[in-house]
Amino acid sequence: MARSPRIFFPGAIYHVYCRTARGEMVFSDPLEAHEFVDTIADVKRLHEFLVLGWCLMSNHYHLVIQTRGTPLWRSMARIQCRVARGFNHRHRFLGRLWQSRYKARLVRDDNYCRQLLAYVHLNPVSAGLTDDPAGHEWSGHAALIGRRAPRLVDVRAALCAFGETPGDARSAYLGQVRNVAEMRWLNDDVRNLPWWEDVSNDERFIDDNDAARGFDHQGNPVCQEPVPIVDLVDACRLVCDAAGLTIDDLRSRSRHVDVAAARRTFAILAVEHLGHSVGDVAKLVAKHPGSVSRWLETSGCAADRHRIQSLIQDHCDRLSGECKLGWLPSRS
Repeated sequence: MARSPRIFFPGAIYHVYCRTARGEMVFSDPLEAHEFVDTIADVKRLHEFLVLGWCLMSNHYHLVIQTRGTPLWRSMARIQCRVARGFNHRHRFLGRLWQSRYKARLVRDDNYCRQLLAYVHLNPVSAGLTDDPAGHEWSGHAALIGRRAPRLVDVRAALCAFGETPGDARSAYLGQVRNVAEMRWLNDDVRNLPWWEDVSNDERFIDDNDAARGFDHQGNPVCQEPVPIVDLVDACRLVCDAAGLTIDDLRSRSRHVDVAAARRTFAILAVEHLGHSVGDVAKLVAKHPGSVSRWLETSGCAADRHRIQSLIQDHCDRLSGECKLGWLPSRS
């Protein structure tokens, strides 16, 4: 039987989810979880879609994706095939990793989008893994409320459905999560959700004025410290100062090994850790976005992360002497 066609148009929002074959606990292994997240991040850079919410569980995932020009099926085919090939190669397995073709539902209105984001991020709570969704490492919830730098989630785009200012939007989002957490249908199968039939350059970090005001999903007061901000030009200057180069050197046609290493370091710092887009990085260094994506793909993760942590820590030490780097996402 032929597969039914996917509804696609640029700018559409989809709830995407899939389970592993036989429900195997593939992603309880942190290595496999890291590989899954890194794969989505790579394809996201390549296809330039937005991630409004995500949650990875031991045997399934949920993604809330807003497409751009690339059809959803193309992005998801690349993600699932790459994850499956990598898993089979590492474990010397044959056969399929996924239970079936991924499921995708078109999100047709803001109300569904708000409930969906809360539902997705409450998955670890409903599964009994944690009492607070912010305690689940493989989720976009902590990034949306400003407690952690995002690995995948596009914070500004996600919060647009909840309010006009970051602080108000975060508070409204927490209120939505609290409301959904009290719903009887939270533990139901996704197809039984009550609202199911109704659905046929990003400001990543917060300052004092943008912190969520109010209470978390259990009604406890929200208290958090702001995450330090490093903008794109400052990040470039950090890298250039450490390498003894200038921004003009990065913008030049030079292929010298030191210049190439500085470009790669800047790209990783800006995209992977500070949440800037590949397009903005490419524009600053006067290169094609495809070149920036290649720099990211050929990086040495452990060495690059250590160097980047040192760069930002030195910068923070110069500013205040007290800035901490626990928010940097692990790339080990």
